[in-house]
Amino acid sequence: EAPDWWHKHSVGNMLRIEAPVRQWVWRGVLRQGKVMILSGSGGSSKSYLMLGAAVQYALNNSWGPFEACGDNADRALLLYGEEDKDDVHDRVRALRHSFMLTDDDISQIERRVAVLPLRGTNVELAKLDPVDQQVIVTEQLRRLEARIAEYKVKLVILDPLAMFHSLEENDNVVIASLVRELDAVCMRCNCAMVVVHHFGKGGALTAREVSEQNVRGASALVAHARTVIVMHRLQRDEATSWGVEEASHSRWVMFKIVKNNYGPTGLTHWFEVDETSGAIKPSQTQLTYLNAASIRDAARAHADEQETLTDSEQRKARERADAEVRHWGLVEFF
Repeated sequence: EAPDWWHKHSVGNMLRIEAPVRQWVWRGVLRQGKVMILSGSGGSSKSYLMLGAAVQYALNNSWGPFEACGDNADRALLLYGEEDKDDVHDRVRALRHSFMLTDDDISQIERRVAVLPLRGTNVELAKLDPVDQQVIVTEQLRRLEARIAEYKVKLVILDPLAMFHSLEENDNVVIASLVRELDAVCMRCNCAMVVVHHFGKGGALTAREVSEQNVRGASALVAHARTVIVMHRLQRDEATSWGVEEASHSRWVMFKIVKNNYGPTGLTHWFEVDETSGAIKPSQTQLTYLNAASIRDAARAHADEQETLTDSEQRKARERADAEVRHWGLVEFF
């Protein structure tokens, strides 16, 4: 006769009863109780993106890849380790105009979103025990967990991770322990945590090649997260390949889901940055990569459509298309 605990945890017992309903922060991307990594190079608008996503979460709005769940949104708490109060205030005001928020929207956001600008403050959530060299959590993490539970916060954003620990980030053992501690907080409080992190130096810096391999530090960070997203601001020398003019390259930011335990992987979304205010929003135009052959074909087709040109002029146009692929004004063709 099997013991009681065996029956409780047997697969047969699970097959007989319905699975519990899982709660989402953003459907198909992030579940409550889980950790997500958002990584990108400096200047890729990671912090601005998460501020906008938290505001839209509080309003229960779908926003680009962040799909609302259809029920009342809960509270969101953002901890900014590199920003001071004035920096955050500027960004919040820019979002007000970018999102065209009403007074009712602002009242709802007031109840549901808080930002802690912690620049100049030493916040250490985990450290290495000097005696046994094991990762230990600090009293600051315990207090943070207590506040999350007390105020029923369901979305926590740490930005960036490096400002909240003093561990060796290239050590797989200690980083795995760090992520496990953050995951345990999420599990106990039934909240989701987005950890904002930087890319390492060097490596691929094109939209086609950016992947989870660019995430800085130990691979355990990616391995122990349930969702991993990378961001990349388009560079001038790759703009033409995506069908945009070189002069506007810095406006475009790629958001790519490179790991997802609860939905499709590999989905790419494009955001646009308002270069005056810095606010970022999902683009209505989703870019498609154009290889050299497709660019040449489009240029040739454009030349062929000019029926008034002589055969000699058309031939020269084709030759120019072959020789100057990267300099064609692709917006004219697409």
